[in-house]
Amino acid sequence: MYRLFISILFLVCSINNSYAQTLWDSVIEVKKLLKQDKDDAAEATLNRIEKQCMDTGNDSIRVLFMESKGIVLWNKEQYKECIPYFLETIELYDRLHIKAQNYLVTIKK
Repeated sequence: MYRLFISILFLVCSINNSYAQTLWDSVIEVKKLLKQDKDDAAEATLNRIEKQCMDTGNDSIRVLFMESKGIVLWNKEQYKECIPYFLETIELYDRLHIKAQNYLVTIKK
């Protein structure tokens, strides 16, 4: 019985970890696409993973998603629509104690 419990626990942890890793891979791919000026492909990926990114408890994944979504909207000149994404990005970077982002200092002044 103990072995069965440990096996099930291991399986659940493995599935959860691979799900998070897949999400990580997706947000990293979006960042690469944005650097290559492939906004349409980045936006398609963001739309595909939006629900999972918003539902995850991982703030690191959420901040990369929010920042990327804001950048895509900015590049499409949808300036009003990108503001909530950038504001959430700033809050998440602050919560994660990442201060290297230049706009954190600028906006907080």
